[in-house]
Amino acid sequence: MKRKLPLYYVLALFLCVTANYAQTTLGFEDFDNNSLNLSTSANVADYGMAGGTGGDVFGRVDGQAGGNGMPFDVADDTEADVSGARTGDNFPGDTSGLVGQNSTGFFALNDADAVAGPPNSATWTFSGWGAATLSSIEIDLAAIGDFEASSSDGFLIEAAIDGGEFQEIFRAVTNENTSKTYRALDGGFVPDLNDPLELFTDGSLSSAGFLDKSDPITGAFDTYTSSLFNGLSAASVSIRLIWSGTPSGSEPIGIDNISIKGETSTVLPLLLSEVTITPTAGEFIEIYNPNSTPVDLTDIYLTDATFAGSSTYYYNIVTGTNAGGGGFGDFLARFPTGATIAAGEYQTIAISGSEDYDLTYGIAPTYELYEDGATADGIPDMLEGLSGSINNQGGLSNSGEVAILFYWDGESDLVTDLDYVLWGDSNEAVDKTGVSIDGPDADALESTYANDTPLANQVVVSASGHGNGDSYQRQDLTEGSEISEAGNGVNGDDETSEDLNNTWCTSPSTAGLVNDCGVVEPLTVLISEVQGNTGTSPLVKTNVTVNAIVIGDYQADNQLAGFFIQEEDADADADLMTSEGLFVFCLTCPVDVTVGDRVEVSGNVVESFGSTQIEATGDEAISIISFGNTLPTPAPLTLPAPAGTNMEATYESVENMLITYSTDLVVSDYFQLARYGQLVLTANNRAKQFTDANEPSVTGYAAYLGEIESTRVILDDDNNIQNSTTSGPTDESYFWPRPGLSNTNLIRGGDQISNLTGIMHWSFAGQNGTNAWRIRPVLDTFTYDFISTNPRIASPEDVGGSLKVASFNVLNYFTTLNERGANSTAELDRQREKIAAAICGLNADIVGLIEIENNGTTALDDLLNGLNGINTLCGTTYVAVDAGVIGTDQIAVAFIYNTATVSLEGTPAILDASVDPRFNDNKNRPALAQTFKQISTEGILTIAVNHLKSKGSSCSGDPDLNDGAGNCNLTRAEAAAALVDWLATDPTDSEDPDYLIIGDLNSYQKEDPIDTILFGSDDIEGTTDDFTDLIADYQGPEGYGYVFDGQLGNLDYALSTKSLADQITGTTVWHINADEISLFDYNDDIQDPSEASFQRESSALPIYEANAFRASDHDPVLVGLDLVSSTLAIDDLFMDNGIILFPNPAGEAITLFNKDNSTLQQATIKDINGKTVQVINLSDMASQKQFDISQLAAGVYIITIEGEQKIVIKRMIKK
Repeated sequence: MKRKLPLYYVLALFLCVTANYAQTTLGFEDFDNNSLNLSTSANVADYGMAGGTGGDVFGRVDGQAGGNGMPFDVADDTEADVSGARTGDNFPGDTSGLVGQNSTGFFALNDADAVAGPPNSATWTFSGWGAATLSSIEIDLAAIGDFEASSSDGFLIEAAIDGGEFQEIFRAVTNENTSKTYRALDGGFVPDLNDPLELFTDGSLSSAGFLDKSDPITGAFDTYTSSLFNGLSAASVSIRLIWSGTPSGSEPIGIDNISIKGETSTVLPLLLSEVTITPTAGEFIEIYNPNSTPVDLTDIYLTDATFAGSSTYYYNIVTGTNAGGGGFGDFLARFPTGATIAAGEYQTIAISGSEDYDLTYGIAPTYELYEDGATADGIPDMLEGLSGSINNQGGLSNSGEVAILFYWDGESDLVTDLDYVLWGDSNEAVDKTGVSIDGPDADALESTYANDTPLANQVVVSASGHGNGDSYQRQDLTEGSEISEAGNGVNGDDETSEDLNNTWCTSPSTAGLVNDCGVVEPLTVLISEVQGNTGTSPLVKTNVTVNAIVIGDYQADNQLAGFFIQEEDADADADLMTSEGLFVFCLTCPVDVTVGDRVEVSGNVVESFGSTQIEATGDEAISIISFGNTLPTPAPLTLPAPAGTNMEATYESVENMLITYSTDLVVSDYFQLARYGQLVLTANNRAKQFTDANEPSVTGYAAYLGEIESTRVILDDDNNIQNSTTSGPTDESYFWPRPGLSNTNLIRGGDQISNLTGIMHWSFAGQNGTNAWRIRPVLDTFTYDFISTNPRIASPEDVGGSLKVASFNVLNYFTTLNERGANSTAELDRQREKIAAAICGLNADIVGLIEIENNGTTALDDLLNGLNGINTLCGTTYVAVDAGVIGTDQIAVAFIYNTATVSLEGTPAILDASVDPRFNDNKNRPALAQTFKQISTEGILTIAVNHLKSKGSSCSGDPDLNDGAGNCNLTRAEAAAALVDWLATDPTDSEDPDYLIIGDLNSYQKEDPIDTILFGSDDIEGTTDDFTDLIADYQGPEGYGYVFDGQLGNLDYALSTKSLADQITGTTVWHINADEISLFDYNDDIQDPSEASFQRESSALPIYEANAFRASDHDPVLVGLDLVSSTLAIDDLFMDNGIILFPNPAGEAITLFNKDNSTLQQATIKDINGKTVQVINLSDMASQKQFDISQLAAGVYIITIEGEQKIVIKRMIKK
């Protein structure tokens, strides 16, 4: 039989200190249904319920589509469905707003004077981490508005530890003597408001000064830190938010991401494993080390003393109902300084001394409670925990008693329970719930214990004492039946909650030997029995043993803290609905497994985020049986799947198993490669946006999305960590493609992978991620080679012609360094180089630019003439059309043109709300039109560059109808109608019918704004004023220029009038951006002060190149033309004709003036296709004649005036 190690052997082992502390997050609440150690909350209700309705809120809000909503004053136009389903309220444009595009849930205060129900405070209490020393409290805060001191606008946030008094940590008050320029709203408007909220932290004015709105890129509020409780020990922390006065205005305040930081003790668990209470001479208590390393016992205490009336009671248990009984014979002992217990070792403490113990069992104990001989015998004596707490005596009661093992550093207010055993009755049971103690540490503050199990619910080992020669013995060395959170033990375990009657047994004493009743044998089962044939395991919370093959190893640091196993083919059951795979969560993973190992795993079955797994965290929970085994056969799969791969039931039958897709898969979405290491793969071909090929439809769109979800699956990396490549001490390469993304090892949208094999895993992707099925790679076993089916094209397709026009969205080219564009001069230089390379590659004579900073020509001149700018790189001379500052948005549209080939005709014209109120320039960026003349042919055309309202953010009264057109469809359609009507008036006085509309219209091809433009100013399809979609004509239904959510579509356009269409020689879209992973952009490996963490790029492998690829996110459009000098550009057949038409453009009537009074005969009006639409008799006129043209449709016409001595041709515009 295996004998227990004596102390003299143990002393030869190395020490392991237990009193280390680790900085960690003790508790948090993110208001997105994620929290840690949040034990209670008070007066925290959702908006739309007790947290407010309409414009009033003091509660949790959620701006996501389908969420519980928020008042319009709390959100700007970046939030979807802000009012939720309960109020139907809509909110105005960028005139107010707290949150940005990516904001989800948070706690809001706005116009709270009318909030009914809860009082003016909300409270969150966190506990359950056991012993901890606080370091800080972090809370994300935001506010925007013109606050008023008279109505006590502002708020107070207080904190209390261990149930004590609340103390101020943050206070926001109105400063009526200043103003603040807030960060931009999503639409670009920059609020500059009086009387901002000034923030005080821990009683002092915050270095950050005034609260701001959310970050326009990340949607996150700013984080503020209180250190008021730094260094204090606490088992619970309460946070209270208070408002006072009558805050009745529309000044929103937001609270998010409450986080309690501190240090928790890294005390290792120890167990009480055996207790003998009779015979008295043989009384002993045994302890066991379940860890894989030795444990230092210096600060470990053992006691049976719970009687508060004596000085020897269990440390800091007070009198009252929580205190147990006890009396004479009680002891509080500490293990000798420097004593250790080896991994897997049992040690005994002789309660009546070593001599009696030796006489009873024939062996020496490891320790004796006190020296029972006349002289010292070499057996280490236990030390007194408090003065007099042993006093050369001690004993265990036969009728009812408790034994407690705990850790205490000698200073802290609270102790950490290690183990607790109760027998006989519960008279000496302990319940420390709510007990507050001020220990011998330096501060005078008390700390409060977390909850123990109530006395009445505590279970005893046995109601009667054991017989002479027997003992109570632990048979469960995993403590699997106790509550593992919100307690006073290691990792928050509740040591008083264990079902002792089932985890201990009565058996003949085994002093010096392994217990007779041993460990409760887990239920040995097949994985298919663990999985069952439904979404939840039938064996949840059952301790099981499985025997299977390791198919995926993710034990390394920062991976998944475990590995995947699967039954051998021979052990697979016949039920196709039961999975044969499991994930083994082993945390620190003491046994290093390898793919192909056959292992035996024991542990509790749990469902983690819907994924079935075994928690095998014990040191003996995993054993390797054999190596190099054949892997189970991967299950064959195809796409489309039976249902969406974002639905848990879809692949439940192959959960955690090896699978192989026989379908060729293409890369369709790579947006989250940098942040989460994942790609989205789609069966056979990439999907198009629904409304790029279909008319908007609620039912059609819903069906289409369901179809798309069934055709795609995620290919993930080996972890669930955000920004894993840049979060460690050294940068790592981006995971895909293997062995890392670089300039020479890249993938693009549309590239293909065949026979994809890996592990099917249902997993939560992290922040902004969703639960979905994903393939985890098994890198050393299977290959993951992508086939380049969509290679980079060095130059755009030849569009022919003698003149070329391009449209290019340059993705926030800002010379003002901020989070909107480049964050540093170095990044700006890189951005300039890439855009210049793209424009030189386009080699266009005229370029319409979108998303250029709206600062006159400053940004334009920098792009043209800055370091390695366009003119340097292209070797040409482009200049900007100077239209000044256009509108109020931070971004604008613009033109540059090659002065060697093109000149300007007239001045630019601007369309905004002042020209046509249908053109809402608070949402749409003002349109810019300019007439250009080709120098070589003297042909002219007018180009209008545009940037209509985006789809992602809402518009008041114009919500997303869930028909595929997105938000603000009507806003864009109205702007499109205003645009074509405006162009029909010849706003640049070109007197030429050739118009080209370009730019980012933020509309897919079958949506209303595009139809509105195609139908022209008369809004009738098939008439002479119609426009032609050049991309549709030349690229066909497969054309695209932008990728969103893995779906292709056209947002950028070139649309020509019919008169110009015949002069078009070609149109193409150069795929330099949409197919590219965003990591190839201009961002560098330095995180600048205003830069989001996910924007900093890894330096592990070279990524940046000064080329055109990923210069932006939209692909540029290129149009070729052969312009001809139209007769419409000839004022008269004779240079001195003496004929004037006015007004021109005209409305209901137009006047003809004949300066020389020569005889005229008639005027003939034709449309631009040559059809006669009106004839006017002029024989009766003198010097002038007015005639009615009200019956003519708006547009451009040719009027021919015939006389005895001349024929004059003029251009007439009907408004």
